Parts: sequence; structure tokens; C-alpha cells
Amino acid sequence: DCDYTRLVRCPELAVQINPARAKMVIQPSEYLWSSYQANAMGKAIKCITRHPTYLSLGKTKASRLIAYRELIRGHLSDRDIHNIRQCLDHNYPMGNEKFKLEIEADLKTKLGHFK
Repeated sequence: DCDYTRLVRCPELAVQINPARAKMVIQPSEYLWSSYQANAMGKAIKCITRHPTYLSLGKTKASRLIAYRELIRGHLSDRDIHNIRQCLDHNYPMGNEKFKLEIEADLKTKLGHFK
């Protein structure tokens, strides 16, 4: 499972690398419909709102850009991609056991769990 600190990053990274994995582009920066250009290259895009997890990547804009590029460069394993797809396909919460229990407590219902 992705741990809590990676919860937002895992699907985000999958979205960023999918066009390159699908051979639609060579590099994530070439796909114009993703937030990669804002998060990794610093391009100003009006509709992008920085998530606290992104902001936690560094104290300065420059350090966040570098950290984000490193996350993409190290990208997700095939196992991570499989887990994300399974959670999305079956509407399972994605995260560690603590996160799943918190979601169930908030919703007051038992949810399926991807193993």
C-alpha cells in the first residue's frame, strides 16, 4: 500500500507517467494536459492549486520543482500501478491500514479492502 504521505502522490504520479508509459510522449513534460509542467517545470497555470503534500516537498519553489522531478524520475513500480488500478476499479480506499480504518470510522460503514 501507499503510506499516508504518499496517498496523494501515488495516483498523481501514475497520471503523470501514464502518457509516457503508453508511448504517447517520450517524457511527461511533453504531455500538455497534465500538471507536470506546473509541478516540475514551474509553469504558471491558473487552474492549478498546490496541495499541501506538494508544498511539503520543499521550502522553496526551486526545491519543490526538483523534488517533484525526482519523484517522477523514480516513478511508480508496476506493483504500485497495479494497486492503484485495483483500488480505483473496485472503489477501495487506497492507503495504509490506519487510513482505511479512519475512512470507515468517518463514513460509519465497512469498506472493501484491496489485498
